[in-house]
Amino acid sequence: MSFDAFYEKGLAYFHLKNYSTTIECFNKSWEIKYAEFMKLNSQGKTLKNHKKFEKALAYFDQAKSIPSIPFDFWYYKGYALYKLGKYDEALNCYNEALELKPNDPKVVAEQKKCQIKLKTIS
Repeated sequence: MSFDAFYEKGLAYFHLKNYSTTIECFNKSWEIKYAEFMKLNSQGKTLKNHKKFEKALAYFDQAKSIPSIPFDFWYYKGYALYKLGKYDEALNCYNEALELKPNDPKVVAEQKKCQIKLKTIS
């Protein structure tokens, strides 16, 4: 299955409030996207080490062209983690979302909820 397939499956489970399965699907989708990038990046490094710079650049350009993880991925994963009581992990996801959309009101609100929970737990 592809990144998109696991992502869409994760969204479906999210809307069914099956947060554990949501996290599993999102993690798998992230692994696929990351593996794609790492494969191309590693090929580029190998070619660079063999002084085949033109070919290396082609692989680095391909790696760079892999679309990044979408904003909603980080928001929904964070929300699911929050619902499972995994506040540290949820906060990390919200921080990733804010890197893509700084000051997004719904993410900032969820981020604050995590921070409050973490302060009451500590």
